[in-house]
Amino acid sequence: MKLHSNWSIASYVVGGLFSLFSAIRYFVIYSDTDKALVYVLIGTMIMGLGWLYNQQLNISNTLDTMEDYLQDRFEK
Repeated sequence: MKLHSNWSIASYVVGGLFSLFSAIRYFVIYSDTDKALVYVLIGTMIMGLGWLYNQQLNISNTLDTMEDYLQDRFEK
């Protein structure tokens, strides 16, 4: 199981809240569909960037672990 970094969790929360509040503001209060879709898409993009950051971090950690293993293995 791969863990999520604090930055990726923060971006999930910020992006989700941004999308939720934008949807409430522009779908319910002002009834402006164009702005609602744009701002919900921006919030989704923030969450997507957090996911990409987490994937890159997991790959980097895996490569570091493999590098340390190979270095220990062939050092002898």
